[in-house]
Amino acid sequence: MDIIPVELLEEILAVSLHVHPCPSHILCVQSSWRAISQPILHSHIVMRSFSQICRIEQSLKDRIKTRPQIAPKSLLFSKEISTTTPTLLKRISNLLLDLDTRNLKTLRLAVNSHVHTATWAYDGFKCVKSALFNLCRLSPLSLNLSVSSPQIFEWCSPDPDHQLSVAIVPRIALMMSSSISTWSNLVSLKLTNVNCTGCNPFLHLHHTTHPNLRYICLGQSVWVTPSAALFPAITLPLLEKLTLVDVYLASIWQRRLRLSDLKEVWENISDHSTELSFWGVSKPDWDTLKTRIECKVERQRLEGGDHGEDMDNAL
Repeated sequence: MDIIPVELLEEILAVSLHVHPCPSHILCVQSSWRAISQPILHSHIVMRSFSQICRIEQSLKDRIKTRPQIAPKSLLFSKEISTTTPTLLKRISNLLLDLDTRNLKTLRLAVNSHVHTATWAYDGFKCVKSALFNLCRLSPLSLNLSVSSPQIFEWCSPDPDHQLSVAIVPRIALMMSSSISTWSNLVSLKLTNVNCTGCNPFLHLHHTTHPNLRYICLGQSVWVTPSAALFPAITLPLLEKLTLVDVYLASIWQRRLRLSDLKEVWENISDHSTELSFWGVSKPDWDTLKTRIECKVERQRLEGGDHGEDMDNAL
C-alpha cells in the first residue's frame, strides 16, 4: 500500500473484483483494500435472487453509522428472481429507501408486479384464471421509488422474449407513473409488457418536471390508447425519440397501434385547447412530430392477430 499509488491500486482491485469468483474475499485481505474495494464492489449491483435482496437489506441494517453507505451507480433486479413471493416489490422499494441513491444512474427491473396463485391461461393478455394482487403490500412501491432519481429507468418482463405476458398491471402502472413524476434527472425511460387498461403510464411526464428526458420506449403492451401514446410527444417538446414497439390498441389478437392513429388524435387537438394551456405547451407541427415517433413490429404471432405488414412511418 505504501509502494503502489492509490490510483493504480484502485484499477488493479477493480479488475480483480470483476474476475474473482468470490469478490468479498478481496475485501478481507486488509482494511485499506476493503476501504478501496467496497465502493467499487457496490457501484454496480445485480440482484439475482430474493434471498440476496434479504441479505443486503440485513447488511444495511447491521452497518455501523460511521461506515459509508452503499451508494450504487446502477441497480438491476434480474429476471432470475422468483416472482412468486408476494413481498417482492415491497422488498425492492424498501431497499431503494435504505440505499444511498443520490448517485444512482441506472435502475432496471425485470420482475412481475403481480403474484401467481394458479396456473395462468391467457386469451391475449386477459387472464382466465385468477391472480392475487396483494395491493396492501405493493403500495409502498409508489413512495419508495420516489427517493431515487436515476437517469435511466427500465422495467421489463422476466419472461422469455417469445412469451407476450403482462409484467406491469394497471394499478402498479399508475403508482409507477406517480413515482417517476419527481425524477428530474431522467434521460431514458423504457417500459415493456404493460397492461394500460384505464391508465396512462406517461401521465406525469412534463417538460418542467422532466427537462432532461429525451428517449421513451413502450414495448409489448396492450390496451394502449392513441392519446396516451401521443401524450409525452406533446408535453415533452425536447423529446428526441418516442418508440412504440408491438403496442396494441386492445389485446394482442387485435390491431396494433399505428402512426395514423396518433395523427388522428393530433388532428383533434385544438390549437387553443385547455389541455395544452394546462401543460404550458403549444400544438406541434405534425411533420416535425412524426419524425420523433416510431411505431415498430418486432414480435409476430405464428397465426392470427395483426402482423403489421403495412406499418411504416411514412404517411
